[in-house]
Amino acid sequence: GTDHWPKTRLDKAYRNYAIEYVRTGLPIAIGLFGAEEAAKFLHLNGKLIGMQLCARTAPHFGGAADGPKGFAEFLVAMLEAQGDEASVAATGADEHIVSQTSWGAMAGLDDYDPSCLAALSGLIEGLAAACDRRIGVKLDAPAGRDPGPLRWTVSYQPLKPPGSDRYPA
Repeated sequence: GTDHWPKTRLDKAYRNYAIEYVRTGLPIAIGLFGAEEAAKFLHLNGKLIGMQLCARTAPHFGGAADGPKGFAEFLVAMLEAQGDEASVAATGADEHIVSQTSWGAMAGLDDYDPSCLAALSGLIEGLAAACDRRIGVKLDAPAGRDPGPLRWTVSYQPLKPPGSDRYPA
C-alpha cells in the first residue's frame, strides 16, 4: 500500500490524480452542456475554487507577494508545479505578462475544446481576486485546437466600473 511511500511520491500521485480529473472532467462538461454554456459554468466554478483555495495554496509556492509582480511570480510557480513552462516579464510598473508555452494538462487530448480554458482562466482570476482584489488577470489564447501558447496579463484594475457608483471602492 501507500503507507510506506515517501511524501514526495505521495504528493506526485495526488497531483497526477488531480490533473487526470481535470483532463477527464472538462471535456465531459463541454459535451454535456455545449461549449458556450460550459465555458460560463467552468469559468465561474474555477473562479470560486481559486478564491476559496488561494490562502491554502499560495504558501506552497512561496506565497503571493503584494501587487501584480508578486501575483505574476506566484502564477509562474504554480504553472511550473503542474509541469508547464512559464516565465514572467514586466511591461510596466504595475503590469506583468506571464507566458505559458502550453497547458500541459490538456495538451494532446482528442476531445480538447478551447472552451476548457474558461476553467483555467476562472481559477487564475479567482486566485488573483483572493490575493488582492485590485489585481486583474486577462488571458490571451489562440482560438485553435491547441491549449497554448497562453499569455496572462496581470495588472491593477479599477475597483468599480467607470461612471458607476454602484460598487464604491
